[in-house]
Amino acid sequence: MRRILLTATAVAVLVAACTSAPSTGLDSLPEQTSIIALGDSYTSGTSIDFRGSWPAQLEDALGAEGRTVDLAVIADDGWNTKRLHRDIERFWDGRTHDLIVLGIGVNDLILNFGVDNFREGLDLLAGDIETMRTATSQVMVLSLPDFRVTPWGLERIDRDYDFDGFNAILRTFASDIEAAWVDVTSTSSAALGEPTLVAPDDLHFSADMYALWADAMVETLSRPRLAAGKATPRVADQSSTAPDSAEPTSLAYFARTPRV
Repeated sequence: MRRILLTATAVAVLVAACTSAPSTGLDSLPEQTSIIALGDSYTSGTSIDFRGSWPAQLEDALGAEGRTVDLAVIADDGWNTKRLHRDIERFWDGRTHDLIVLGIGVNDLILNFGVDNFREGLDLLAGDIETMRTATSQVMVLSLPDFRVTPWGLERIDRDYDFDGFNAILRTFASDIEAAWVDVTSTSSAALGEPTLVAPDDLHFSADMYALWADAMVETLSRPRLAAGKATPRVADQSSTAPDSAEPTSLAYFARTPRV
């Protein structure tokens, strides 16, 4: 009798484990999925057709699985964290989103705003993301694209960019807001000596490279969810007078009908 009871208990535990197995990010995305991509020129697809940008290719990849995808993008040239926050306040329409993807930080690094200003800007973005997400939303944060391997970056190889330090701050931020981390740094490093992976301006990347990024995002969504529920953002010191980035040449804000 003791053996039978133990066997029954084991079966019950096994069944419970199977039924409580974590779902993947893809599983949790509804058939009608709303995505918002937030970032800078690497998000807006500078120097290439917008349909080759990673937000558009992510939209296509999820759409190919049978979903109806509503894509919005708030991103533009020269934006750092604080400039992105300011324009989210200006242009976000108040909707929540099923998937929020953040790709930011290159201009904080290149324009030498400093790590303290970078952290302050990320804190502000944490609050922005909190207002955009629901208990079932997925959030992803992209690592810094390795612009150092582009012709533009190679011409400035002697500059002492704290690339790894900024990436570490960004990864900690992703963990703090319970977002999935997507490594596009190592992926973009493949552009070294590969002109087909670089955009015509020699600084940004081509559609072929952004396709690899979109694949990495889909692969990340295919894993068990990192966490459920909304994260609690850290509170930034909004009294700082540190600068934000320069005025962009044009605003890239798209809602279903993106710029081409």
